[in-house]
Parts: sequence; structure tokens; C-alpha cells
Amino acid sequence: MKKFIFLIVGILLFSSIFSESFIRINQIGYFPDDKKTGIVFSNDNLNNITFSVIRLSDNAKVFGPKNLGKNYGEYGAFKNNFIIDFSDIKGEGSYFIHLSDSTNSPEFKISKCVYKHQHEAILNFFHFQRCGYNPYLNIKCHLFEKTSRRDAKAKGGPQDGKNFDAYGG
Repeated sequence: MKKFIFLIVGILLFSSIFSESFIRINQIGYFPDDKKTGIVFSNDNLNNITFSVIRLSDNAKVFGPKNLGKNYGEYGAFKNNFIIDFSDIKGEGSYFIHLSDSTNSPEFKISKCVYKHQHEAILNFFHFQRCGYNPYLNIKCHLFEKTSRRDAKAKGGPQDGKNFDAYGG
């Protein structure tokens, strides 16, 4: 009987260690007058969980705590999905969402200029993804002997055979 109780306690402790909640928000940010929503999902029962919005500059709670609201049920790999709305926040600044189960979202901004520098981030993506020598990552990939599609021999990283040369040929 003691072994059985020990087993049950062990299983409960083990499952609570790996219980996780996740928060997805617009990581680029929101305009002050935008509708601001996020998604909370988990395999755990989150019916008694609340969320708050915390301002990064001073860790002040600017919204909440508020219940997660309606559970939209199973979607994808998760049994519980909630859409949270924090559109009442209009002040510019950097924030994050905090759940009462200690889960935090990535930080996000609220600003009139939230998309001002996003083109730089998008263009930077191409620097990280380019073939040949990549000075950002200090690696070489897709170093080919030939440059025509017909006679290319692919060698390099995990994308072997998907592309034939650094110029799309």
C-alpha cells in the first residue's frame, strides 16, 4: 500500500513539473487604439487562472487580474484554448502578460510607431538565411562545385538538394 501511495504521489509531482501554459501575442506590438488580443493554451485545466498585463519599465500591473474567459476547447495539440482581450490598454510602452500560474508572455510594445523599424528586421532575415559564407552566423553552407541546375552537386548543411546554388539557379 505504501508503494502504491508513493507511486501516485510521484506521478502527480512528475505531471505537475511538466505542466505548461503558453501565451501567444503579437510580438511586434500594437497601435494604441488597436484591438489587443492574445491566445493562452495548455493541456492543463486553466479555468481558475487569471491574467494581468505588466508594464516593463516599473513592473506595475496596468490591467487585471482578469479571468481567461471562455474555453474554446481543443485545438491542435492542446486541450484548452482561450482568447484574452486587453484592448483597454492605450498607454505607449513595453508590456508582458502574466498568468496566475506564473507563465509570462514575450514582451510587446504599444506605440504609434510600432511598425517603424520592422522592414529592417524582415530584411535582416535574408542575411541570416543566405548561402555561401554567412558572416552573421560565421558558417558556410551550400558551397557548390557547379552553378547550373542541370549539373549541380549539392553539398553543405541540412538543406542538401533543396536548392542548387546561392543565386536561386
